Amino acid sequence: MKRTLFSLTLILAIVLSACAQAGGSPASPGGAVELRFMTWGDPAELEVWKQIVADFQNEYPNVKVNVEVSDWDSYWTKLKTLLAANNPPDIFAIDAPLYKDYQSRGVLLNLKPYLDASPGLLDGLYPVTLKAYETPEGYFGLPRDFQTIVVFYNKDMFDAAGIPYPQQGWTYDDLREISKKLTKDTNGDGKVDQYGFYADLWDMELIWGEGIWAYGGDVISADYTRTLIGTPEARKAW
Repeated sequence: MKRTLFSLTLILAIVLSACAQAGGSPASPGGAVELRFMTWGDPAELEVWKQIVADFQNEYPNVKVNVEVSDWDSYWTKLKTLLAANNPPDIFAIDAPLYKDYQSRGVLLNLKPYLDASPGLLDGLYPVTLKAYETPEGYFGLPRDFQTIVVFYNKDMFDAAGIPYPQQGWTYDDLREISKKLTKDTNGDGKVDQYGFYADLWDMELIWGEGIWAYGGDVISADYTRTLIGTPEARKAW
């Protein structure tokens, strides 16, 4: 897989708040339980979650789940406010890079006792990404999903340049060389009018993290004490 173009990157966690250890949401007569689930998303994603919740409640009719969805920016402000007020949702989503921070602050429930009580519950589910949430003390979150980073290409630009479309087995070197060929100063004024490649650089998940791993480097040391983005392998990727 070395130096191939695509890789799996983003992991999201569903985590239980530590307040659940103190009882969580109140149970109603007859053993019924009401839970708050908070996540981010757009209206289309909200519809997906409503269907997931409906399916869950059909199987567990004594559990009522209330879904709260916010846009990305306001979600984190709302979550931090609720945590500070000691009134967090029972279940909430966390972006994977933020998991360690929240876990270190003691606001997440250790799920290990519950998983130990149900042997085999997670067998076959996310065998690799699950390890990201394991600590010596246990599990403080579970993967919700992951997504694949992909490249879109403009067929008109490839056709105009007489360059074959991307093929299986493309490497980062291929991407770089073809991107250079597609980058042009069309009117000869010394300024680029057509760029051959574009990617957001604000988040390592979108391009540069995969690049570093593909060239044999890493972003941070295994003990989280040193950045490795300046090592020879990483510099080759840059």
